Amino acid sequence: MDGFSTITMLSFGLLVGRLVLGLGVAAHGPRGGLLTAVGLLGPVGPALMVAVMRGAMTQHLGNGFFAMNIGIVEVPLLYLVGALVLAVTGPGPFSVDAALGLEALHAPVVVGTVLAAAVVAGLGATALRRAGADARVG
Repeated sequence: MDGFSTITMLSFGLLVGRLVLGLGVAAHGPRGGLLTAVGLLGPVGPALMVAVMRGAMTQHLGNGFFAMNIGIVEVPLLYLVGALVLAVTGPGPFSVDAALGLEALHAPVVVGTVLAAAVVAGLGATALRRAGADARVG
């Protein structure tokens, strides 16, 4: 993690910039997308993207909705909905999960639990952001 990214995260009000940056890069960057692309571990990859996009939406909420008006909520919302669709529909018959016989990961209870955990993680990131903002003000 470079210093610029850490400073950026701290400017968002995240006191634990390095920790949150590390979790964000691990979730959304190579791992969440790769898990989704190859269809490994069912809804885990899309759920990681849901958690990160939930935090991104909250970060940019005050800028408006549409990207063309410098509001940035539209794009993370689009990615979040896409990730939800991929989590619910599953990776399909040509995925790594299908090859390994991990179809049980696509049961509605598992998908719901993993997505609920992702939403809680996104809310946790929002809480960390608010705690960091309060610490800077106070």
